[in-house]
Amino acid sequence: MFTLFSGLELMLNYSKGKLNLINIDMNKVNLCEANLKGVDFRYANLRYADLRNANLSYLEAIGADFDYANFTGACIESWNIDSSTNLNNVKCDYIYYQFNYKLNKFDQRRPIDTNSIFAPNEFTERIKVIEKALETIDLTFTNGIDWKAFFKSFNELRQQYPEHNIGIQGIERKSNTLIIRLDVNIESLINTGAIKGAIETGFKEFYETNVKFLEEKYRRDLQAKDDDINFYRQQSMEILEIIKQQATRPINVEKIMSDTYNNNFHKPNISNFANKMEDNARQQVNQNIYTSEHKQTLADVSTEIQQLIKQFEQNNPTANESEKIAYVNDETTPSLKRRAIGALQGLSETVIEEFFDNSYINIAKAIIKGWIKPD
Repeated sequence: MFTLFSGLELMLNYSKGKLNLINIDMNKVNLCEANLKGVDFRYANLRYADLRNANLSYLEAIGADFDYANFTGACIESWNIDSSTNLNNVKCDYIYYQFNYKLNKFDQRRPIDTNSIFAPNEFTERIKVIEKALETIDLTFTNGIDWKAFFKSFNELRQQYPEHNIGIQGIERKSNTLIIRLDVNIESLINTGAIKGAIETGFKEFYETNVKFLEEKYRRDLQAKDDDINFYRQQSMEILEIIKQQATRPINVEKIMSDTYNNNFHKPNISNFANKMEDNARQQVNQNIYTSEHKQTLADVSTEIQQLIKQFEQNNPTANESEKIAYVNDETTPSLKRRAIGALQGLSETVIEEFFDNSYINIAKAIIKGWIKPD
């Protein structure tokens, strides 16, 4: 068995536990009592390696081959392995699960009884039992991340794979890349790679769909704000034009005088006369306010609502009316609600029937009535 040569020992000391030895061939190397804390041994060949009493804390060992290696007395606190790590045929009488920094020694011996040792192959089987519930999937984002789309996709993934208890183990940023590591509970050691691959692919599909949907929603929100500005500007112009028209129209003074004085010519009420004139003008303005612009606004609103319902139906073909109403309420912008309420104010709800498909009329009425008169 090869001894730990001085060059490697110097590198280990100089790197302070951050040495990158990915894919290295260290077959039969002697690393007895070596401090390998945090060393990256991913996919390394460590067959027949002597790791007795070595500090393997935080070791990166995914894909590493430890076939016939000797782990007796080593400390494996928080080392990173998975089902691709080969621990077949290893030798190990006992192991430590923790490093006690106060006492500067290994701690948490297994077996606990210092007079006991593992049976042949017992260490490997124990590790498999522990690690089978600690499989991880790394999700990488190089062009930024939409957190709303991420958490929506994450929840959908958990609903699709409830048996795997998927969780978030950690989030790490490296330069411009964000890495989110998921915990996946995989009960069987058979087809682990295929299961992880299906979950990773499933998440990517959810995420891409949700990003596209939210981007469209963001565009609708921005368009809605522009529409609001144009709507209020147009409304102001219409009101101003109506006021100008009223100012040039003749006023039926006799009728106003008659209504104002109630045939009592002895006590004329000039204030009532002015109020009657103002009320008359206001009534004529109100009669003209619900123009074709309002119907056009209602038509635009109905189009957006129907698009949301149809999109929800495509993904949830068995959804009932209550679920469709809840979905539209969740996805509708406050701006759209204000426009719908403004367009319908003072009109009968039957006008809604002009703008919706027959299959959506009841849903649309329930949605809009809920906006006008919330519980």
